[in-house]
Amino acid sequence: MALSNDQKTSFVFKKAVAQVSETSTGRDFFEEPYSGRDIVLPSQVWNQAGDIPNTAPTLTDGQADGVVTRYIDRNMTAVAGASNAFYLAELVDSIPFNFGDGSYNYAIKTSANAPIPFGSGDWVVNNASGTLLFYSSLPSGVSASSPPKISFFRYTGTKGVGSGSGGGGSIAVQDEGTELTSTATSLNFTGDGVSATNSGGEVTLTITGSGAQGATGAQGIQGPATYSITISTSDPSGGSNGDLWIKYT
Repeated sequence: MALSNDQKTSFVFKKAVAQVSETSTGRDFFEEPYSGRDIVLPSQVWNQAGDIPNTAPTLTDGQADGVVTRYIDRNMTAVAGASNAFYLAELVDSIPFNFGDGSYNYAIKTSANAPIPFGSGDWVVNNASGTLLFYSSLPSGVSASSPPKISFFRYTGTKGVGSGSGGGGSIAVQDEGTELTSTATSLNFTGDGVSATNSGGEVTLTITGSGAQGATGAQGIQGPATYSITISTSDPSGGSNGDLWIKYT
């Protein structure tokens, strides 16, 4: 026997809104004894979500700005066996329309470029699956053979769990060859002449000095005035003698 609509509604409400597991339709959500929180895989975590601007950047199709990439008028395909549903792989990880100040709106068009306003056909975008569903009848100009086009902003930064917005791995830290930890989640740089900067998840540590002091007080061998230590997931680039590049995954 199939579940009734009331049973389905009760289950979904408790799961999605209250984050509890249903044990009885006769219980209110606050009476349920067990948590029903979703399981989130590392591959689903937007590790650099904090780098998404509050206001959507002005970009052309395919252009990226940091962790945000713009997609304009991308053709969708009809979902087999569903008369009112369409799919686009790149729509997965699209930034929700209500993110930030509301400037990350989706835009839908017919294949002939006629705008389809929100509410027309009661369409809803699911950015977890990359689907567009019309709950009412399809708007004029939209069909399985003439699928709609969609424009959106997509998160294209790194994914995974870990500290900071720049990556999902851990770092081994050593003091003159002696390992302090192999699972560091943060680094704190202190002391005179030491400064650290972050750019797009790439951290550069700069140590300024004037060379070593001799035992009798005489000036020792003069070294470079500035050394840089870069911590990044990218391959080394640039730099000069004495600089250090730490790459992690």
